[in-house]
Amino acid sequence: MSDGWVPGGFSAITPTGLTTVAGWIKGSFALDFRPFHWDLWSSIPDDAMPALWVVTHIPSSYSVMSIADTFDRAKVIVAELDALTDWSVVTFDNSRWFHRRVCEVAERYRGLIYHGSQTITPWIERA
Repeated sequence: MSDGWVPGGFSAITPTGLTTVAGWIKGSFALDFRPFHWDLWSSIPDDAMPALWVVTHIPSSYSVMSIADTFDRAKVIVAELDALTDWSVVTFDNSRWFHRRVCEVAERYRGLIYHGSQTITPWIERA
């Protein structure tokens, strides 16, 4: 893709544990399309499950947020996150320092951003 996003696999911490996920990668972030509720996936007829774009911080394997919108909108939101800091040096232990700034980005997209059973994230849950 001309905007720098490339397809690839990466490690992500999910409600079922650390797993390899296929998605789109750019810098320290990845996007993958994931079902909204992992635990309900098999109980929905024809696997007709609402899905979200999950933003994963690749160096830590933790998700940052989930986005209920198009891939193009998800890329715009990730660009805002990327502009906050050098994410290559962010770890689980120092992630709490970014809580407020990540929440400010999420607030600008209220109604599109979700944090719940589909994501495991230290940026929102560890204030």
